[in-house]
Order: sequence, then structure tokens, then C-alpha cells
Amino acid sequence: MGSNIWGSLGLGDNTPQNSPQIIPQLCHKNVKQFFIGSDFVLAITEDNRTYGWGYNEWGQVGRYPCKEFLVPQEIAILSDQDVCQISCGFFHAMALTGDGRVYGWGCNQNGQVGTGGPRFEVREPTQLGFNGGNSEGNIKSIFCYLYSSYAITRDGKAYSWGANSFYNLGHNSAVDIAIPTLIVDIVGVHRVCSGGAYTYFLTNDGCIHFSGQCGNQQDGYSYVKSPIVLFNDQKYQDIFGVFSRLANGFLVIVLGGDRLLQVDKDLDVCLKELDTMVKVRSEYCVRYLGQWHESDDYYIRMELCADSLQNILELKPQLFCRESEEAMNSVEYFISCEIFKEVLTCIQSLHNFQPPITHRDLKPDNILLAKNVQNVSDFGLATIHEHTSEKGLPKYCAPEIAGNQGYSHKVDIYSLSRIAELDIFCIDLEQLSSDMYTSDCEVVNECMTELVKLLLSMQSDDPDHRPECALVLNAPTDWAIDIGTVEKDPEYDKNVAYF
Repeated sequence: MGSNIWGSLGLGDNTPQNSPQIIPQLCHKNVKQFFIGSDFVLAITEDNRTYGWGYNEWGQVGRYPCKEFLVPQEIAILSDQDVCQISCGFFHAMALTGDGRVYGWGCNQNGQVGTGGPRFEVREPTQLGFNGGNSEGNIKSIFCYLYSSYAITRDGKAYSWGANSFYNLGHNSAVDIAIPTLIVDIVGVHRVCSGGAYTYFLTNDGCIHFSGQCGNQQDGYSYVKSPIVLFNDQKYQDIFGVFSRLANGFLVIVLGGDRLLQVDKDLDVCLKELDTMVKVRSEYCVRYLGQWHESDDYYIRMELCADSLQNILELKPQLFCRESEEAMNSVEYFISCEIFKEVLTCIQSLHNFQPPITHRDLKPDNILLAKNVQNVSDFGLATIHEHTSEKGLPKYCAPEIAGNQGYSHKVDIYSLSRIAELDIFCIDLEQLSSDMYTSDCEVVNECMTELVKLLLSMQSDDPDHRPECALVLNAPTDWAIDIGTVEKDPEYDKNVAYF
């Protein structure tokens, strides 16, 4: 029943029907599913045979183009192909076989059929190639929407092609694509759903990824050019950031637990931070979970972290009943070394990217504790192998930044050394260059001598002489005290609760 324009009801005419009618040609065919396009219909039977009828100007019912087919007819080319799934776009369609092959046909003005070349129409089902990812015969599901198409392989790779004016295909490009093309920025895809100008991808780990157009006509549109994570509540709780439009720029509001922090930032700075966070995927970096736009507000979702290194280091002397000028005992020194090693690992995870990511604004406030692992956060000044004059907090900044000189990721090595000197170990390198450390534990004094040498090398005026984090971690750690020595210290029994 319904409109029946172009014979889409399959009753042999194009007369509208106000009540359900039997389709004689499909009686006793054991139809298991119908698929609806724009005024054309496809059906698949229990024995995997395919029928089509209705509007057919582009060959979308699987036969030579004509205005309409008024009754269902079997699509002969697909008769022996064991078709198990069908999907319809606006004027095109795809079929998936039991052995993982894909056929496409119909309107191809935007490349949505996937056969390549300047073919405006594909008049009969044509097998598609997925050679770019060696996935031909490995497809597990297909999806058409309007003028674009998607396919997912058995191992979770996603392909897309067709209309792409809104970056909806997930390829960091707004050019239409005429053949199935692998989406390189996402893996483990389980399902895909498109709204034409945007696409959602559900991955096996429960994450929803988004690419395409967002915003509204009144406030303007923006585009997510390649898939980013929106939601992952199964693994993380939330903190929210909101960029609220002000006359003089944007206000960033970060909500974390019962804390509210307001910081004025330019929108370009905020979006730059988002762009860097999207690229960073590491267990040692605070995970960016997504962003969205509502009216004049821009929201960020990030992994919830329990505390910052700044807060932990402020409490550390109190826990060990140590005055600010006193030397550490072996237990506190051991814990300080472990903190330093973990921060080194965090920064090395950034520098391991190709090209390296330079944070440029390292300080204890930007090193957070998440699930007992320290994470790096606040990528507002972070850069991917760029050299500019933007500065972080002066007391942690390398001299080449302060001097507006060109620089590399070695500025992070300098900052990390300053954090170790001022905050983790609470020492004065200049003083200890001539004087001995005065801990009651002689081993700590010996280790501190080596630590001073290391930190001085990390603060070298010549960036090339600063050791990489990986070298510091992998070289013999004469500056670190071992747990066996700590356990022999009389102070160990008093402080064992802090391990």
C-alpha cells in the first residue's frame, strides 16, 4: 500500500493504494527482507535470490535503464551468487554474497557504485574490487546512504566511496571517491551509519567515531575531516570542556569533579589543541574522547584523571615529615626516582611519534594521574615537529624558546629536567654542583651526585647534547636507588605505607 509512483508497489501499475495488496509475483517466493530506495524496491528470498521493481532510470533495479518496472523481476546476474545482504542508496544499490564479494549498480554520478571511471550509471550488478587493502572476498557487511557507500571487512577494516563534499567518508578529503577506499584512521569497525553529510562508525571496543559536517545553519558549520572518538562510557568517566563565545574570543571552562577552571583562550588555540589530542593515542597521554558543538558552545570530552603531579609533589614532603631544606631519606628518594622514570616514559611516548610531538609546555600541573599511571595533558602549545616562538611557563622553558630561536622536541627534555630539579627532587643544581647532598643515607648521597650530572646534561645549552628520554631510561641508572637498599634502611618500616 502507499503512493506507488513508478510502480514501486510491484502491483503492475502505478495507482496509489490505500490498503494492503498482495504482490502476485512474490507469492510463495519466501521473501525474507525488502530494501527500499527512492521509489524502487529490492527483495531477497530465503534461497538468496534477488528481485527488483519500481523506478529504474539509472538501472537501480538491476536491469537495463527505463523509467519503471511495474512488477518484481528476478535480477538474473545475481541468481547464482548466494546474495545474503542488500543495501539501497537514493538511486543505487549493493549486494553482498556469502563468500564476501560485493556487487554494485545504479546511479554513479558521485562514484557511489564504486566501479570507478566517469560512468554516470551502472546498468547491471558489477563486482567491486577492494585491492587497495587486499580485502576482495573478505567483506562482512555493506551500507548505502543517499549518494555514498560503505563496506566492512571481517577483520574490522572500513571502506567508503561516493559523495564526499562534507568529509563524510572519513578520508581527510572533500573530493568524491569512485572506488572502494580504505579508511586508514580507524580499525576494528563493527557497524557504520551515515546521515549523508556525516558518518558514525561503531568499533568493537564500544567507541563511536565521527566524521563529516557538524554545527547548524544559524551558527555556521564545521567539519571533522577524519574519524574522531565521540563516546566511550564503558571505559572512562567524563570531564567536560566548553568553549563559550565571548566578544573578545572564547572562554574555556574545564569541569573535573567539583572543580571549575576558567581560562581565556582564542578559538584557534582551542582547535589546535583538539587537533593535537586527536592525533595522540597513548596509554601515557590523557585520552581525548571527542567534541561537539551546540549553538555558541564547543564541548570536549576527555579521560577523567584522579589528580595532578603538582598536588602529589606538594604533599610528598609532608608525608615524610621533611622540611623544605632537608634532604630526603632513602624511601622518599626511591619514590621520587620512580616518579621521574614514569614521567620520562610519558614524554618518550610523545617523542616516539613520527614525526615527534613536542609538548612545549611541560609542568607538574600538566602531568595527571589516571588509573595509577601518570598521563601528559594540556596540548595547547603542542606541535608536531614545528618550530615557533610560542612559550610555556618561563621557569620550565628551554633557553632556545625564551630566545625565540628554532627548536626541536629537545625543549621537552630541558623542561623535564627542571621539573625533576625544582619539584620532584627539590634540589638546587647550581649548589649541588659544588656541595654534597646531606642525606642520612650514604647511598642516596652517591645517587644524588649522579642525578645532578644527568639533570645538568638534560639542561645543556646545546639541545644536541641533551639525552633522549629513552637513553636516560635504558642507560645504567646510577642515579636511582634500588628497592633492596631501601628495604635495609631503618626508615623503610616507618614509610612502607607510601609504596
